[in-house]
Amino acid sequence: MDGDGSEAHGIPGSTTALLSLVDRILRLTQHDQVALALTSMDREQLQFRASEASQTLSLCKEREGEAARRPVESSFPCLCGLAVECINVVEKAELSTVLARLVTAGCEVLAALLLPLADGEASSFDWIRETLEDLSDQIDFLALEVYCGLGRLESKVLESDELPVVLDPIEDDFGAYWGSIEHRQALQELSAWLMCVLFRALGYASVTASSLMEFVNHDLLCLCSLLRGLFAVRADDSSLPHDTSEIQGVALGALCGLTAPDLAFPRSDGSEVSVFAAALASWKRDLVVSFLIYKR
Repeated sequence: MDGDGSEAHGIPGSTTALLSLVDRILRLTQHDQVALALTSMDREQLQFRASEASQTLSLCKEREGEAARRPVESSFPCLCGLAVECINVVEKAELSTVLARLVTAGCEVLAALLLPLADGEASSFDWIRETLEDLSDQIDFLALEVYCGLGRLESKVLESDELPVVLDPIEDDFGAYWGSIEHRQALQELSAWLMCVLFRALGYASVTASSLMEFVNHDLLCLCSLLRGLFAVRADDSSLPHDTSEIQGVALGALCGLTAPDLAFPRSDGSEVSVFAAALASWKRDLVVSFLIYKR
C-alpha cells in the first residue's frame, strides 16, 4: 500500500487531511490505467470536481487558519460531489488496481465527513445522508465487485505463495504475480474504507450482524469477503482509517452475531424443532465455509 491515506496527513478529517486526499485524487486521474479505462469526459468531470473541492478547502483553510479541525459545512456539497464521482467509477470500468484506489479515495472523503458523527460531535449531515442515499445502488454494486475481485485474485496469489525460492533473478517468476498481489491489497484497502463508511454512518455502537446482513442483501459470501478484506489489513497502516483497530473490533463483534438463529431463519417461528436445529447447524457450517473461502 502507498501509505498516503487521507488520515495520514494532519488531524483525521481535518481540512488539511482532505486537501491532501483531493490532491491524491487529482494525481490518480492522470494515471495511465484511468486514462485507458474512462472516457475523456468522465476524467474531466473527476478533475473538475477535485479542483472545485481543492479550491473550496483552500479558501476555508485561509479563512480559519491551520487550527481548523473540520471542514466547514459550505464545503460539504463539493466534497460529496467528488465522492460521488469517484465511487461512480465502479459502474464505468472494472476495478483495476488504480481504479480501486480511486474508488477508495471517494470512500475516504465520505468517511472523513462522517467522522464527527462517529466521534459524537454535533454537526449537520443532511448533504452526507442524501449523498449516501443517492449512492445506495452504487455501494451495493461496489460490495459485489470487491467480493468478486477478491475471490478471483485469491487463487493467483496462492500460486505465488507456492513458487520455489530461486537464486537466479532470470529464473524468478514472482514478478508475474506481483500485480495480482498489489491488486488484492488495493481491494482489501477498499473493503476497509467501505466498512468504515458503513460503520460511521450507522454509528459504531449500532453495528450488528443484522445490519451487516441487510447491507449485503443477506449475501453471506459477500459479507464474509468484505470482512476478510477488513481483517487482512494492518491496523497501523497509515493509508487506513486512524481507528482501524476499533473498526476491526466492531466487525469482529458483529461477525460473532452471525450465528444467531434469527439470521439463519428470519421468517421461521421455530415450531419444528428438529428441522430448525438441523438447518441452523447447516447455516453455521455455511458461515464458516464462507469465511474460510477467502484465506488471507
